[in-house]
Amino acid sequence: MTTGVLCSGRKRVYRSAAIHLWRFSLAHAENGISWARPLLSPEELERGARFCRPRDGSRFLLCRACAKTILAAHRPDVRACDIVFSYGPWGKPCWRDLPFSISHSGTEALLAVCEGCPIGCDIQWTGSAVDAHGIADFFHPRERLALDALPPDDYARGFYRMWVRKEAVMKACGKGLGTGLDRVLVSAESGGHHASIQEALPDEGEHWWAPCAIGRDGYAVALAIPENEAPRPIIRHRLEIPFR
Repeated sequence: MTTGVLCSGRKRVYRSAAIHLWRFSLAHAENGISWARPLLSPEELERGARFCRPRDGSRFLLCRACAKTILAAHRPDVRACDIVFSYGPWGKPCWRDLPFSISHSGTEALLAVCEGCPIGCDIQWTGSAVDAHGIADFFHPRERLALDALPPDDYARGFYRMWVRKEAVMKACGKGLGTGLDRVLVSAESGGHHASIQEALPDEGEHWWAPCAIGRDGYAVALAIPENEAPRPIIRHRLEIPFR
């Protein structure tokens, strides 16, 4: 199921046990700053201005404004401009009692919302020039063996499946990379939804459901929720932004 919400003040409310997975484009972020600015806090505007490249600052600001617009669609009593994020000890943005996770890469952004359930998501552009073998050196030994067993042509896709799954699980925990790349065990296979945290702390939850897909557009996407909350239906949305 795919739906869209226009960022024009018209509100639609989404409340269910499903995972709502939102995609939106940051390709023309510089054209959206005048629309985004009224939704942003002084701290967010200042943070956006500190980026070395103006394009990156514009993408950050637009991403935050879109996130607030989406979250407001899930809470009928709140306007997007009134949403102020708080931050966990590891820097994860939070808002009220609504679990969400946000990620962006290249010109695409992703936001996942799940009522009453910790959630993490990640999106990565697979066309980036990254040292997959070098990064994989920091993975768990079992994961490195699994990657090395793949045909050479499949190594990069397997790496990205692992990478976005790890990021999604670590974001769901609220610690990000502080969890440790070698502690989060995931699969390189497209159907390998199970993930686990080795020697997990009591408040982290040891087992996770982490589906992943690599689209024809070259973006790898993953989400993660505790395994005892899974599976849940995934409803996909595309946010349409009213500018070009």
